[in-house]
Amino acid sequence: MPTGRQVSLYHIRQLHAKLYEFYKAEQMTDVTITCAADSTPVRTHAFVCATSGYLADLLAGASGPPYVLALPSMGADRLRVLLDFLYSASLDPTISLTTYLQLASELKVPLLLEACQHALNQKIQTFGFNLESVDAGTTADDIRTIYAFILTYFSEGKLREQMINFFAAHPFAFTSAECLRLIPVDVFTRLLEEGCLLMCDPEGVVSLGRQYGEQCSKLVELYSQAHDLEASPFQAALQSLLQSAERRTPAAICTLLSSSDSVFVGRDSYGYHSRYAYEYSLISSRTVTYEKFPAHSWKISGLRAYVALSWDNIRPLAGFDVTYENIWTGETQEVLWDVDRDAEQYTSEYFSVPPGDVIEDMHIRHGWLI
Repeated sequence: MPTGRQVSLYHIRQLHAKLYEFYKAEQMTDVTITCAADSTPVRTHAFVCATSGYLADLLAGASGPPYVLALPSMGADRLRVLLDFLYSASLDPTISLTTYLQLASELKVPLLLEACQHALNQKIQTFGFNLESVDAGTTADDIRTIYAFILTYFSEGKLREQMINFFAAHPFAFTSAECLRLIPVDVFTRLLEEGCLLMCDPEGVVSLGRQYGEQCSKLVELYSQAHDLEASPFQAALQSLLQSAERRTPAAICTLLSSSDSVFVGRDSYGYHSRYAYEYSLISSRTVTYEKFPAHSWKISGLRAYVALSWDNIRPLAGFDVTYENIWTGETQEVLWDVDRDAEQYTSEYFSVPPGDVIEDMHIRHGWLI
């Protein structure tokens, strides 16, 4: 049985749908709006118009009902796009998001701004890291158009913040002078100093350490040229950031310079198994590998897994060798599985990542530390 809340929501949706039918049939309307260079008026309902701050102000100054309003600066077709959204509560996919953003801004429609923000989130999430790719095509151009419109016409608010964060995540997708000029100097400086500019390739491989510095330095040069500024203050800020990270600054300060890699084994899931008896003891605390390899200087670049040939007719995972790589110098060191092992009892398999990439997490489903 549906709950009372579900019944109420269904009833509201039905009323909304019926109101939309009345609008399309020009029935029971109480507002007539005349638009620029269009002799055919648009007939609608005051209840719906009131969701627009601009139209609500016009209604407040008009006599009625019925109300007669004039929009000399807007065509009837654009007004109908807005009204279709207000009645249907949905965006028409054939209409550009920029058109909706313009209407939301001009006519002060918070509901439409929220819908645009949600649609933009979906567009960004489905595109992933491919925005920098040469194959991005029209989708990337569409996002850049939206980026330019928001940063030009929205001086504050969630949409502007969303676009700045998007720039920080994909800076090399916006390297044209026109795009870079839309990022204020104080904003770029803050993103740079806080290590918020993500350096990655179209496949999502993130640059850390020296590679981060090299890529970010290229971005600094492009930004300086776009703003006709000296690059030296930005380069100094970048070097300060890199040096602070290398001096073991807490990783939280430089989130995009640092990895948080480690291999740990939960004490509730793994234990040391006796070689000759069906007994085991749980590990007293989790086993970790990263004590001498802080996350802001080292990353895991490889794992060698040891699998027992046979134990009770199964092949359990027995342990790991962990290869760490210094993100600043390229030096590698191995943390070996410290259990006395007979090579004939195990097979091994080595997992590695491409240069510049990071093993962020690893899920081990079952096994014993034998």
